[in-house]
Amino acid sequence: MFFSLSCFVAAIYSWLEIAAMRTDSILTISSLLWWAQILAGLTIISVAIFLKTYLKSGRTWLFWSVIGLCIAGLLINIVLPAQTAFREVTSINHVTFLNESLVVPVGVNGFSGVIILVSLVAFLMFCFDSAVAVWHRGERRKALVFGGGVAFFTSLVAMISIAIIWFPADTPLIAGPAIMFLVVAVGYELNYDIYRSTKSTAASKYDETDLGEIIDQLHLSAGTADVGAWIRSADGELIWASEKWYELFELDPSTAISCQEFLNKMEVEKSTTENELVVGHPNGHEHETEYRVLLKNGNVIWIRVSGKIDSTRQGKIILRGVAVDITRLKMAQEAAHNLSRKLINAQEKERARLARELHDGMSQSLALLSIQLHSLANPSETTRQWKSKLQGLTVQIEELSSDLHRISHELHPAKLEQLGLEASLRSICREMATAHRIKIDFQASNIPRDLTNDVCLCAYRITQEALQNIAKHSGASNVNVRLLFERSALILTVSDNGTGFVTDLEKDRESLGLVSMNERLEAMNGKLKVDSEPGAGTKITAKIPYP
Repeated sequence: MFFSLSCFVAAIYSWLEIAAMRTDSILTISSLLWWAQILAGLTIISVAIFLKTYLKSGRTWLFWSVIGLCIAGLLINIVLPAQTAFREVTSINHVTFLNESLVVPVGVNGFSGVIILVSLVAFLMFCFDSAVAVWHRGERRKALVFGGGVAFFTSLVAMISIAIIWFPADTPLIAGPAIMFLVVAVGYELNYDIYRSTKSTAASKYDETDLGEIIDQLHLSAGTADVGAWIRSADGELIWASEKWYELFELDPSTAISCQEFLNKMEVEKSTTENELVVGHPNGHEHETEYRVLLKNGNVIWIRVSGKIDSTRQGKIILRGVAVDITRLKMAQEAAHNLSRKLINAQEKERARLARELHDGMSQSLALLSIQLHSLANPSETTRQWKSKLQGLTVQIEELSSDLHRISHELHPAKLEQLGLEASLRSICREMATAHRIKIDFQASNIPRDLTNDVCLCAYRITQEALQNIAKHSGASNVNVRLLFERSALILTVSDNGTGFVTDLEKDRESLGLVSMNERLEAMNGKLKVDSEPGAGTKITAKIPYP
């Protein structure tokens, strides 16, 4: 704006110069010189303001000296119209310049002419000072362009003014064209800035696109991972937070949240202080805290906060951090803890059961067998009595062998390696049906013979566990066991017509039935599906991948 103003004023000044060089009236040329001096002062003021605002350099006192001198010259011209560059124009000379007859004024020097020359000198000093500052700032091209243009402009105007006013010379007043040096310099620099800005804008569009994509990816990653970022001041007040952070704590981003309101939503241990929660541990620059947050629906989630103490460019202490929803992790840890406890209890119960069977069954039977063997040493018994006792001992030994076989079979089913999966499942179904008086229908289809031991053992244990649960809890009278191989997977289905149960409640019980089935299948990358309702029976489907 100021450079355009200086060009506009200089154009009018040039028109006045042309009119002054072609008039033959002393009165007219005096009036034209009076207006020209006002326009010259306005030109210097507008150029000085342009350089100060555009280059952002130069000593302030020099700038205001130029402005003050020019304003003083303007005021003198306005208050005392006679005090122009010539206090009085006494005569007119005609000279030939570029084959044209032009007028050159001759007169007595005026006081304001001194102010014009001083203001030009001050303006030249200000321009050189600005150019040096820009050079030291690293913008050497700009310093050379503006410094050179302004120096030519100011020097030429000063020399012409001195030649005409102080050393009367037959030279026409042609100071106006000197502005062209400044116009060319500024025009070149502004065009260069426009070109550079155009390239920067084009590059920034790509950068903004890439940055926008990166930000979107970060927001997507943070949202998927339930991570909310935040920045707090040293006193704990919230400065900024991401949308996910507000979502985690069920807060309204458009409403200011005080530190106390935020703390009221937390359920923390008594040993945790407010300073650790909001600002960070006082003894370190980084901290990590876990706490519970009570939601509006009554549920409680776990939040882990990691923060770091930092400082801004202005030296203000702030805390940057992230809040992560670790509720699923906590639930998984609790489930693992409960599973470990259940496994230990189940292991102790199994050991107690084996101890009871060995003590109450086999130990008692062996003791009785030992007594009966001692009775054979009685010489008074007849051969018939001997045979009868031997038959009884044989039956007891067979019963002991059967019990021992049953216990060892429960610990590890040797039939799997000897007979294969289909025959072993058919055998266990037959044994369970006989022992518990349940009708069990077993069917197998398209079972490969090269199944690995891991797959066979997994299917066998799931069938065994399912049938034992049916015998203990369901009260079923009919059970269907289906084993088939299709689409690179072994599918086992066990269904009954028993009482059924609520699956969510069954997970909280001490029984490890469903838990052990699921754990076995997860180890084989398989899946377990349980369909059951109270009074509608139960259907368990196990799918074991086997490419």
